[in-house]
Formats: sequence, C-alpha cells, structure tokens
Amino acid sequence: MSAGQAASSSRSLWSVLGWVSIGSLTAALSLVALVVTLVGIPYFLSMGEVREAHVLHDLYRPAGLVGLATGFLGTGLMSVLLLYSVRKWLPFTGFMGAPTWWMRFHMVCGLLGPYFIIVHDGLRLPTGIVAMGFWLMFAVALSGMFGRYLFGYIPTTAAGHRSTLADQAMSLKELTARLVNETRDASDTESVQSAVRLARATFPAPRNLGELALLDVETRRRIEVVKALLWRAGLPTATRRRAIHSLTNQLKTQRSIAGLTIAQRYSKYWQLFHQPLAFAMYVIIAIHILQALAFGGVIPTLLALIPG
Repeated sequence: MSAGQAASSSRSLWSVLGWVSIGSLTAALSLVALVVTLVGIPYFLSMGEVREAHVLHDLYRPAGLVGLATGFLGTGLMSVLLLYSVRKWLPFTGFMGAPTWWMRFHMVCGLLGPYFIIVHDGLRLPTGIVAMGFWLMFAVALSGMFGRYLFGYIPTTAAGHRSTLADQAMSLKELTARLVNETRDASDTESVQSAVRLARATFPAPRNLGELALLDVETRRRIEVVKALLWRAGLPTATRRRAIHSLTNQLKTQRSIAGLTIAQRYSKYWQLFHQPLAFAMYVIIAIHILQALAFGGVIPTLLALIPG
C-alpha cells in the first residue's frame, strides 16, 4: 500500500469514528432528555404550592439532584460547543478531527444544551437575571441556525478553508464529464438532455436574504424536475440513480456559486451579531452559577452526595 493510500485509509477510519462518536453522543443525550422529560411531566404540569408539595419536587427543583444534573449538563454542552470555534480558527488543532464533525457537534450542543437548562428551571420561564440569560440563549440558538444556513452556501475544503468560486467551477466540469458515460444508454435522450441543461443552467445571483431563500426554493424545484425527466428517460435503475446524484450535486454547486457572494456578505454581519450575544450569554450563565453556589442551596445538595 502506498503512502497516499495509507493516508486516505487513515482519514476514512477517522471519519467513520468521528461520525459514530457524534451519532452515539447525540443518541445518548437525546435519550437522557426524553427520559427526564417523560418522568417529570407530572411535576412540570403542576404549579405553585402544588409543585412544591409534589413527590418529585426534591429531585426536579433547580437545586435538586435532577435539577442540578440537567443544569450542569446544559451548561457543559453550551461550553463544549465553543470547541468548534477553537477547531475552526486555530491551525494547529488538526488532530481534533474534521471541522465538519465539530459543526455537527456544535449544532447538537446548541440545541440540547438550552433544552437541559430549561429542564433545570422546571420548564418555566425564568425571571430576573436568569431570564436575561434565557432569552439570550434563545437568541443565540436562533442566530446559530441562521448562521448554519448561511454557511451552507460557503463550502469548505478538506483543510477547512473556504472554497473559491474557481473550485466550484472546476467541480461543475467534472460532474458534466461524468454524465457523458452515465446517460449514454437512455431510450429518451431528449429527456436526459433536458435534465442536463436544467442542471447546468445558472441561477440569477440573489441580492438580499429574501432572494437567497427563493434560490433554495428554485433549487429544490429543479431537483424534482430533473428526477422526473430522468425517470421518463427509461434509464437503468443504477444509471438513473448515479445520474440523479450527479445532476443534484451540479444543481447544488450552481446554487452555491449563485448565493456565495451574498452569503459571505451576510455571514460577516452575522458574526458581528452572534458573537457578542454569545459572550453576554456566557457572562450571565457564570453569574447565575456563582449565585446558585452562594445562595441557591446547591452546595448542601452536592455535599449530600458525598458518602459518609
């Protein structure tokens, strides 16, 4: 085996291990969230004095065992998601795995972390400084989803750097060349040619976020039309699937080319908005933790867990 093949095999192994790890962690955290929620439904539905007298109150109150566990877990997830930024921006962190893994893990933490924190507070809307942290957390989560949508238009290379428009144009040529062999046996060549022309047709460059969203809608419409045309062409099943895959990739590449400039522009604005929100959220979380340790009855609960 050559050195190149060995390196490729090693990367594939790490890729599989990375996806398995993220999938397993997501499944485990989701299961914990589901069990804690289902068990606590009677407690969450009770209010006021009824809640305080509930048999689960000592466990599910913010200073209780389950309340503390979900609070620590949620805070931990919200802290660990920062590793994505570390992996993305520091060049010597290649040993930590591909940025794509960390983006998925970042999204998992960004969704489950806030949920565990809400469970920590008994599925109630908080008040005071905690309310500020809660709504900041909510805003950060929404902002993160919007940022993920924008960065979906900005592809990355294996090294994690932003692809250039020239890279995208080269991939279009490669996809087009592959189709020559994959569709030569079609009984209805006109349908195949129509599908290819539709996939190669450029999209108008969007000028704002509204047109960017419409670009997604138009891309989805073209993908469905391409599938219908290739089905009508009477291609063998395996060939049709490969052709659909190739033309779908080509359409997505055209979409990326059309939306790249506007997505890059708004992603800069997004970073100016998202990062200060996240910083403020972490400050308030830290203040809340210190407040809970000093006045919230957390320390007695933790001491009670120590044997003897």
